[in-house]
Amino acid sequence: MKRPFILSLLVSGLSLVAPLSQAETLPLPLTGPAYAIANEAYMAYNRKDYDLAIAKAREALRQRGDAEQLRDLIALAERDKYRRDHPQRFPKARVKPGYVEGNQALRAYAKRDYDGSANHARKAIAQAPKNLDYRMMLIEALQRQQRLDEAQVAINDAEQAVGPQPVLTRRRQAIQEQVAVNKAAAGYKALARGDNETAVSEARDAVRSFPKQMAYRKLLVSALIAQGQYAEARSAATEALALNGNDATLLAQRG
Repeated sequence: MKRPFILSLLVSGLSLVAPLSQAETLPLPLTGPAYAIANEAYMAYNRKDYDLAIAKAREALRQRGDAEQLRDLIALAERDKYRRDHPQRFPKARVKPGYVEGNQALRAYAKRDYDGSANHARKAIAQAPKNLDYRMMLIEALQRQQRLDEAQVAINDAEQAVGPQPVLTRRRQAIQEQVAVNKAAAGYKALARGDNETAVSEARDAVRSFPKQMAYRKLLVSALIAQGQYAEARSAATEALALNGNDATLLAQRG
């Protein structure tokens, strides 16, 4: 085992971890023209100009077809427009629990005020604890702020309230991937500055989360070598090679 491999792992590892950035686990926020048009849509909705709100939201959606919050806005505007135009059908219509706060959470999210969105979502959940939409808004807003531990707690709370849901399972996996990426990035930085103990700890956490990700295993081997734990490094390299027996770097590191 030779230390020069540590530098090569540091360079190659960063490139391997980079594709697993949060951009893959989070939808992109609205920007540019789509954001400006969406903002006009929300302003129109607040003025109860539902026709304009729907038109603007659809215009923004044509530019950003992945923006689910715009579809939610269209649904809200169409519903409220119908109720306005047919008052006789809703003589005693009452606002559902959590609706006002949930709507505030949605508007804050559209403005990229993720902290405000999370606060409103929590209030909506307190009023309607079994509403999955409000819980997903909270999880999304927390994830946007990189408050990943809180987001995982919110997922657990949601499952207790509404039971297992595929959307919650997918979001938990996405957050776990994001946590592992952050751990690996911290490990590479620690290795670069010579903090080998931290590098080993962060690498172990990343490997524990996603054992099949070779970049994390290479980081662990390099960190162990840097720390002088050659027997453990050889063992870690052997475990990694059991998953990918043709990796030249790991073969050389194991010796």
